[in-house]
Amino acid sequence: APAAASTAAAPATEDAAAAGEGGEAEEESLGRARDDLQGPLEVTSMENGLRGSWYAVKLIRMATPEEEAEQPQGVVVQYTTEVGGGDEWVERPRLRAVPPPPPAPIWIKKLRQGDMVDLWFENGWWAVKFMSRSGSSYTVLAAEYNKVHSVNGSALRPGWRVGEDGQWMFTLGGAERTYDEWFKLLKPQPATVGAAAAPVE
Repeated sequence: APAAASTAAAPATEDAAAAGEGGEAEEESLGRARDDLQGPLEVTSMENGLRGSWYAVKLIRMATPEEEAEQPQGVVVQYTTEVGGGDEWVERPRLRAVPPPPPAPIWIKKLRQGDMVDLWFENGWWAVKFMSRSGSSYTVLAAEYNKVHSVNGSALRPGWRVGEDGQWMFTLGGAERTYDEWFKLLKPQPATVGAAAAPVE
């Protein structure tokens, strides 16, 4: 794995600026992971040097019945970031929908040492452990590769995983909750209107 964080900016997620500001319908659609292969996807790898990574891909085609014998659960995908290009066979269990944007911008200020997050690195997202923060710099550890990175908060996203019931989940402050639960906990609270000032006698 590369030893230093890439200077390339992390990709903007659709409607990221509006995350946490939508209604119940938006919250519900973002909170559940899409279980088909339509739309944007990410692929992970079990290979040495790539474990713990998620790269953006798109589905090119499914295996034909003849190909299925040699490529069980195989599909052909194409990387959508610069990681070599070309089409590649991958197993369906290695694919997932692209995760939603964070439920609220404040999420990153709630990180606690040991929370798992994803680091934008070499045109993909890599699982790392949050260690500390100093001003606008966040220090994370890629334990798989024993590499430490200090990056801006824009290079991090929640350490998303899909729960057994299909809900997006991540850990924050040592607690793992679903997207919907974090959405409710982190969304801005309406300002309390103070009592009217007493008239001056």
